[in-house]
Amino acid sequence: KNVLSPASAVATGAAHGGGEQVTELQEQLEIAVLQLMVYEALSKRAGDGGGAATGFAAAADADAAALEPTAEEMETLRLQLLDVSSIYNDYAARHCEWGLCLQTIHVCAHDNLDVVSQLWRAIVWRQVPRAASHADVAQWLQRCREGLLE
Repeated sequence: KNVLSPASAVATGAAHGGGEQVTELQEQLEIAVLQLMVYEALSKRAGDGGGAATGFAAAADADAAALEPTAEEMETLRLQLLDVSSIYNDYAARHCEWGLCLQTIHVCAHDNLDVVSQLWRAIVWRQVPRAASHADVAQWLQRCREGLLE
């Protein structure tokens, strides 16, 4: 019995004129891999209590802690192939998985620079401490969190 790997099956399909079907399969595979990445990230968060957020994104992350994925949501991620919009909106963005949001945008070849910029800003600010011992730095951080500075 001849068993092909997914990559060689895709290549074989393309060689036999199934270009559209191959492209569709490649896209579905990319979405499935993305969904697996989201599932694994949310599984880790659930296992460590969600982790401690710091910086500008901490408020959004605190909201996400209240929205930890339910067992039903995790089961859906594990058992059903979701559309990319659901993966992004219902899982990655809802649970503040900003890097996975960027990955989703990349997979979809989405080019909304405002969204990409907001996601990168959230990733960077997640690394900035919530407080500082120097008064000027603490004041600057507070103004940034309030949206007064970009």
